[in-house]
Amino acid sequence: MTYSDHFIDQRSIRLKRSFESGDVPATGALRPGEIAVNVADACVFMADETGTVQRIGASSQIVSSGDISSLTEAQQGSVTTGSIVTTTDGRRWLYKGSGDKDAEGSYIELADITPVWTVISGKPSEFPPAAHGHTVADVTGLQTALDGKQTAGSYAPASHAHTIADVTALQTALDGKQAAGSYALSTHTHAINDVTGLQTALDGKAAAGHTHAYSELTGAPTLATVATSGSYDDLTNKPAIVKAAVEWTSNHTIADGTRYLAGDVVYAGGNIYVALYDNESIPVTSATYWQNLGPGYRLNIDGRDIQNIPGGGGGVSLPIAIADVTGLQTALDGKQASGSYAASTHTHAIADVTGLQTALDGKQASGSYASATHTHSASDITSGTISAARLGSGTASASTYLRGDGTWATPAGGGSSGPTVVSASYASTLATDASAGDIFDVTLTGNVTLANPTNPTNGKTIRWRITQDATGGRTVTLGNKFSLPASVSSLEFSTAAAKTDILAATYHQPSDRWQVVALVTGY
Repeated sequence: MTYSDHFIDQRSIRLKRSFESGDVPATGALRPGEIAVNVADACVFMADETGTVQRIGASSQIVSSGDISSLTEAQQGSVTTGSIVTTTDGRRWLYKGSGDKDAEGSYIELADITPVWTVISGKPSEFPPAAHGHTVADVTGLQTALDGKQTAGSYAPASHAHTIADVTALQTALDGKQAAGSYALSTHTHAINDVTGLQTALDGKAAAGHTHAYSELTGAPTLATVATSGSYDDLTNKPAIVKAAVEWTSNHTIADGTRYLAGDVVYAGGNIYVALYDNESIPVTSATYWQNLGPGYRLNIDGRDIQNIPGGGGGVSLPIAIADVTGLQTALDGKQASGSYAASTHTHAIADVTGLQTALDGKQASGSYASATHTHSASDITSGTISAARLGSGTASASTYLRGDGTWATPAGGGSSGPTVVSASYASTLATDASAGDIFDVTLTGNVTLANPTNPTNGKTIRWRITQDATGGRTVTLGNKFSLPASVSSLEFSTAAAKTDILAATYHQPSDRWQVVALVTGY
């Protein structure tokens, strides 16, 4: 038995078909082996040998991206006997069960379901975009995402300010602090009158530079009276001056600790010498080491008497008087008595300064006040109100806020409860001051170029409500700082008369661009 014994030529097959969804052949409507197709549901029915109608093949159709040859490997793997394939030219095909799955010869063409445009009734003449919205439920997962967000208004913006009352315990901390200006800085000075009794104590002291008459000196020796001749011999009451020293010897060494030291006085050869430098018995004839003070006398080795004293040892008065030293008497007259004045460098105890201890007792202890340069934490401020001028520059008012850079600024919209709407006059190049408002209304009476907005701030969003006049057909061109998302190549504004489009853009400071976020047309 061959196929030709039981099957007729496939090209002469006339399949029963229905274009109503859900339509199923009734029992007895098909003869055994006869096939019927529901085109609307893309499914195939066949009567078995008992005449019972069976549904065969997949109930879902496979859609090719082109014709039958465009089926992918994955799609071909899903094709089985009776599978329906729809191609982009509007035709549907039934796979016969054998042959290449990407060849039209392996399929039976069921129908061409592509409607002719001219026979479609009730179609609109225009298809303007319609404004529409969505509920939260229309967006998959949106409600869940929103449920995880904080309620609007329950958190502070990035830039915000606080009053003292906003900070827990701050007022109490401030109340416990000393008022500004009521204590001294760590580095400070005092006038004399700041120290109680100091001026009085100073008034009782002698000036650092002062003089005394010789007569004011207590315990001073009686000076000789100088004769008018100026000769020492003519002085009365002059003391006997003896110039004498032990004799110089050659056995003074470092080793035995007896070397001559600078300032030592010796006698040699009838003269008195003084050592200019330490030495080990260098001869007095060395002017480098010894200075000759003139004639003198030698003491014996034990110092009990003076030898070589003319006139029997009664002493010799040398002709040196105070008057012989120029200015000595005047200098002596200007000196204070020894012990009655303070040294140029000296100190005082607190008790030396009258009233100083009392004045110090009234001062704050060292370390209990802040340094000239210091800071406070919020907990240190316990009372008072901080001046707005101390918080930042600019004007603080009910309509301004303190920015993160320390300046007072007016919020977008001027600090009012709603956006600021600006009515703009038409111009072929329409200027927009971003600081002047939030919504700009303009009616076009000609083509317009929307210039780049001036005075932008990062994150500022502006909306333009652009209305065509009664003539319509006005075009809109955007400035070069407007940018579109990568998915949008251009914007198409309405040109019909009296139609209004709404354009929204947000300023992005890092790129210096106005990023278009929305265009809704046809109001």
